[in-house]
Amino acid sequence: MLRQHPAVREAAVVGIPHPDWGEAVTAVLIAAEGAEAEDIRQFSKARLSAYKVPKTVHIVSELPLTQYGKIDKRRIRAQLIEEARSLRG
Repeated sequence: MLRQHPAVREAAVVGIPHPDWGEAVTAVLIAAEGAEAEDIRQFSKARLSAYKVPKTVHIVSELPLTQYGKIDKRRIRAQLIEEARSLRG
């Protein structure tokens, strides 16, 4: 659904641990220059059920791929968890 936004070129959605919700829906995507994360989040909020809307949107220049050329969601999730840990402590 995120790919329907005109600025989104590629997207992946993962769950990362959250103390209140268990997991927080998190979107990581490649977007056109000038795209705003909050704009993309509002776009999805207007089209998805509340529990499916990403709590956060990260815009990156590239997404990691598996050896088969698919988006590596495990690696994305691990990177986001590591970033969260480094911010906390």
